Amino acid sequence: MAGVGMDTKIYPSEKYDRVRFSSDQGGAGPSAMNLKERKIQQDRFYEVQSALTLEEARYSEMRKKIPGLGRIPNDRINTQSQDSEFQKRKQEHVVFVKQNFRQIECSKFVPDPKKLGVKKIRDLKCHCGEILTEHAGLSSAQPMNNVQRDIVEAYLIPEKLRSHINRETLFKAPPENLASLLHSVPWSKEDAFRENICTTFGKISFVNNDNSKPAKYVRLSHNDSVDRCLERMEKHWKIMEPKRPSLCISVIGGAKSFKLDNKMRETFNTGLIKAAKTTNAWLITTGSNVGVMKAVGNAVSEGQSFLWDDDRITHTLRLIGIGPWGYVKDRKYLESDGDGCFPVHFNTSNVIQHGKPVPLNPNHTHFVFVDDGYRNNYKGASEFRASFEQKVSKPTEAGGLGIPVVLVILEGGTDAISDAMVSLNHHIPVVVCSGTGRAAEILAYAYSHTRSK
Repeated sequence: MAGVGMDTKIYPSEKYDRVRFSSDQGGAGPSAMNLKERKIQQDRFYEVQSALTLEEARYSEMRKKIPGLGRIPNDRINTQSQDSEFQKRKQEHVVFVKQNFRQIECSKFVPDPKKLGVKKIRDLKCHCGEILTEHAGLSSAQPMNNVQRDIVEAYLIPEKLRSHINRETLFKAPPENLASLLHSVPWSKEDAFRENICTTFGKISFVNNDNSKPAKYVRLSHNDSVDRCLERMEKHWKIMEPKRPSLCISVIGGAKSFKLDNKMRETFNTGLIKAAKTTNAWLITTGSNVGVMKAVGNAVSEGQSFLWDDDRITHTLRLIGIGPWGYVKDRKYLESDGDGCFPVHFNTSNVIQHGKPVPLNPNHTHFVFVDDGYRNNYKGASEFRASFEQKVSKPTEAGGLGIPVVLVILEGGTDAISDAMVSLNHHIPVVVCSGTGRAAEILAYAYSHTRSK
């Protein structure tokens, strides 16, 4: 089943044989350390070594191959003050998210009259785009008894519809008079949408991708501040370290029908990674595991490497997914009880179903999920993404980051044309890859003919 896996297995489960403790095992103190101090630090090492998760154990093996770098980060070996410092930073992170970001949920389930052609009531979609059982309160991964469910349904379902739509009728056919009933049950986003404190943030560990380290993520409202989003990325995600980017490449285009042949794929991968590494560029997509976004993810996977910066592992390539929350498959497993997930163990896949949310690409290093309240809708993040890119490109004296941004379009449909228009309205230059088909061909044709006049 897609979504969250079980809690990470502790590895190793038993302590290693006691050996002489030296600096290559995490950094011991000076040679004059007395036996008691050595014993305390040695016990601390074995305690931490035994508590390593599978994820940490893999990086432990990587670290020991680097001269002068201990198998275990110093902040896991050192005194309790280091642990308290980590908890302090984590708490500051949690407080920052809760103070600055919101998430949107639909609180009123009213079937869309345009989408009544289903066989069972459970498949009816609300005006927000979501079925009843995936609305807030009912979509929780935690089990719920009938009494709790009745309370939530009484809140979500208008009284006039409750006798026809409830947990006991989910597998029945919609009533014949449903269309007429809906005329007397209004729905509007102003009335139905509720903003709540963000509880969806942390790290994603893709359990079916052993070559990646956990990706950082956050969900925020489309009305939330771009400035606060960038502040979080810089202060809490350390995305400017160890080296500030000098370019931002935003890539959009075809989803389901986009394909690259072997020669074109090699050219694309080589060119993109060379440009990214030369300029230390940020790469931006919607973060989904399909089409152009998947192609960019695959290219980054081939060119990805890690840096050891201040006793921590960082990516050399930063691939940021800025996409609509409502279009993420199994998104409910990314939600937390309020303090974030560090990490959530998440399955992704290559299976794409028509008209349904798509899985995340596991090669992205960061995700910003933009929530506009609507579900199963691809368009929810384009305006925020354009504002984000505009802020990145704005000169520092004007309050921006002063990092040049370029939008690259490969193939694509009507959404790509709409995104190009939004970016141009925000004064972001657009590069169209002629020869890739569909929207890219239309835009290239229009540009070449209007320019010649």
